[in-house]
Amino acid sequence: MEAVFPDWQGAKTKIARDITEDFVCPASAVKDAGDLGLDCNWKDAHPNPKQLGRMGEQMARVFLESHGYRVVAMNWRCHAGEADIVAVDPRDGSTALVEVKSRVSRLGDKTVFPEKAVNRKKQVRYQRIALTWLALHPRTECVRFDVVALNIYAPLRAKVRLMPSAFEWDD
Repeated sequence: MEAVFPDWQGAKTKIARDITEDFVCPASAVKDAGDLGLDCNWKDAHPNPKQLGRMGEQMARVFLESHGYRVVAMNWRCHAGEADIVAVDPRDGSTALVEVKSRVSRLGDKTVFPEKAVNRKKQVRYQRIALTWLALHPRTECVRFDVVALNIYAPLRAKVRLMPSAFEWDD
């Protein structure tokens, strides 16, 4: 069944400003997140993919909160799939479904782009997740699709890129 997406102008936020910064996440902010692979010797070994993904999601949550976002759900699941983070951007009141992509890289490495993994298939999945979110949360006025890309170079240290409205309903 082919999904039909709304031609909804409210889905496009007026604030589309990428943020890139070095970010150090306090360990206390992720203390209840489970095994994040923080005990790995990063010179010789890195966290496994599951630990890296969990670490990236927790760091992204803290990063978004530090920029004023109000996180309303982590790993929100429905029949269409899972949104890593659902957050409200206080600048415009839009609900952001956030896909988090994490990669291990060296500090200063300019060749690793985790956001490139958000392909068309993943975008369509997020659009279906958004339709379910809207059906279950009818007071939601605006939904957009953000991506947080983390180049993690040490435990809880990363170059973070936040891309608001990384893709649209009609992309």
